[in-house]
Amino acid sequence: MSGDWRRIDCAASFPMAFAPHIFPVIIGQDLILLDTLGDRYVALPGSVDAAGDASSNRAANPSLLQGALSSLRSAGLVDDDASPLKQSIAAPTRQIRIDWNATPAVTLADVIDLVVAMKWTASRLRRGLPCRRFTNVRTMSGAVDDVPPKLMAALDHLRDIRLVVPTPRRCLPAATIAARFLQRRGIHVDIVFGVRSHPFEAHCWIEHDGVVLDDRLDKVLAYVPIAIGAL
Repeated sequence: MSGDWRRIDCAASFPMAFAPHIFPVIIGQDLILLDTLGDRYVALPGSVDAAGDASSNRAANPSLLQGALSSLRSAGLVDDDASPLKQSIAAPTRQIRIDWNATPAVTLADVIDLVVAMKWTASRLRRGLPCRRFTNVRTMSGAVDDVPPKLMAALDHLRDIRLVVPTPRRCLPAATIAARFLQRRGIHVDIVFGVRSHPFEAHCWIEHDGVVLDDRLDKVLAYVPIAIGAL
């Protein structure tokens, strides 16, 4: 997806701060918020008054329409006394290559780890979003060029067990189960939440150092990252 949305860095643009549990992003003239406490998205189509630059496909000097700003303040989503605003999140640039047609070699440990991850995810989702914390900064291990062999091996095991044990296909439970499976093996990954507008849609996937692990890069690039969750 390119050329049909304009992204504005909220941190550099708005003379206001969102509450700590609110993560904002602007797509065109639409403001979209992730409310991590309320387990919901809030979309305000056409709420941004911005003079656009057609040549750069960016908006200059954006501001919220007064009605939208008043509504956000009344709902407790804006905190004028809060610390500096959250920075925008860069889109991923790579995806991992996994041979999903390989012959499965499932072990008992794989089955146990996956079942535990599925039960843990179901329990967390019943209480709301599964992430223990949200941020706008990726977890970086220092390995920039290559995915660590330990992570590659764990993903191979996850691929194998998923071929014989049914798991949810919806993005949030699928990403959470994968993240929990990897966490049980000492590997921590990011769950990235993204949104798009017209029509509104949300999606999530897992990353390691900005590398997409469980999805296609072209698919996730259709969404603007709005928050990063950690288990």
